[in-house]
Parts: sequence; structure tokens; C-alpha cells
Amino acid sequence: MLTNKIYIWSWIQMKKQNNDVMRSLVRALNLLDIFMEYKTELSIGDIAEKTNLSVSTVYRIVTALSAHEYLIKNEINKKYFIGPKLIKLGIIGMKSMQVGIRDYAKPFLDEIFHKYNETIGLYTLSGDSRVCIDVRESTKQLRDVVKIGGSVPLSDGGIGNIFLAYMDQQELEKIFPNITEDLENKFKTIRENQYLISQGERIIGIKAIALPIFDFHNKVEYAISLSGPRERFSEEEDLEKIQYLSKISQKLSKILGNLVP
Repeated sequence: MLTNKIYIWSWIQMKKQNNDVMRSLVRALNLLDIFMEYKTELSIGDIAEKTNLSVSTVYRIVTALSAHEYLIKNEINKKYFIGPKLIKLGIIGMKSMQVGIRDYAKPFLDEIFHKYNETIGLYTLSGDSRVCIDVRESTKQLRDVVKIGGSVPLSDGGIGNIFLAYMDQQELEKIFPNITEDLENKFKTIRENQYLISQGERIIGIKAIALPIFDFHNKVEYAISLSGPRERFSEEEDLEKIQYLSKISQKLSKILGNLVP
């Protein structure tokens, strides 16, 4: 009987300890979120106010994070800022996500394909061309045929315009030395809407809805496109498709570290 009581007491203590560790971890992560939100140096008092934690609790967490170089203390104003460990971790994370974007995007491409059974492609920017790095082709007899590895100049077709719209002016002028007002307005509209509907720009009879995928620097090096015969892409259904694809592109952007709302 005594043995059972000791066992139960030990189990309760272990569970309490685990709960305490989890609570401390969550508090530490929430504290770091504050730095991402305000993007500045913060004092112990600032952090306590923004996290609704006591000053003593914040001090303990900040001290632990500082000991492991996740935060650094400015000895002049006694405020804290993001440390080298977090920066290094972020760089490693960004590289990992960019290398593995095709794997991360697979379930999303499958989801879109099963919903619409139209050709869905994932594209990346390569110099002055866009390259398909993954695709799900429609199983319907009449469909848009896209091949992995296929490279098309950015100036040819609607998907390329997604990349062009978000290029720096200097990069854009290398492709279009003399940018017309109509082209500038087109790129401006794409940036405002964050999508493009293309009809027969590269292949007559094919309609496509393309959306950008933003990375950590809010740049566009990837895009997704849903395409098929114009007859199956009615204007009445365009808005629903755009809203659905927009949610997917936002999820993929978040995977690449983009936290811009």
C-alpha cells in the first residue's frame, strides 16, 4: 500500500514538473514573439507589460535566454535585442525551407488538384525565365500540359508577369529596357490584387490564375498557377478559385518565413 502511495506521489510530482517546464517554454516563446512583433530593443518592463507577465518572471526568462545568446543585453540602455543564436537559426531555417519548398508544397498541390482536377504548377524564378519545379496535370482529356523542368521566358505568358511585377526596377529594366505605361499599370494591378488572370497569353484557349509566394524578405521567387481550357474557367467561378488559391499561397509564404499579414 505504501509503495502505491509513493508511486502515485512520484507520478504527480513528475507531471507537475512537466507542466512547469511546458509553461516556461510557452512563456519563453511568447516572449520572443514580442521581439518579432515590435522589431526593436525592449526593456524588462516593456516585455512584462506586453506579455502580461510579472517583472520577476520576465527577468528569469530573459536571463536564461541571454545565457544561451538568444537575447543580448545592451549595456548602455539595459534593453535587450535578438541574439546571434536566433539569427543563425533563422538563416538555417530559411535555407532549409527554400531547398525543400517542393516537398513542403506537395500536399498543397495535391489538395488543389483533388478539388479542381485542373493543372496546378509550382514555379520558380531562374534568371529571366520561370521554371516549373512541380506539377499536377489534369486527368481530363482536354487540359493544359506542363512539364517539370520546363523553362519559359518571363516575358512569355501570364505566370511570368507575376515574377516581373515584384522585381526590383533595375532587374526589370534588364528584361524591358523601355517599360511602357500599360505594362507598368499591369504590374501595379498584380501587386494590388496579388494575383493574375491570364487568358491565352502564351497558348490560345488556355486560362490561368497565378499567385505569388513571398519569402522571408517579402520577395517573390516562387509562384503557383491553376490552368486549363477557358471553357472550364467561368468568370463566375474565378473569385472562388482566387480566394482558395490565395489561402494556399499564404500558407506557402508562411513556410518560407513570410510573416507579413
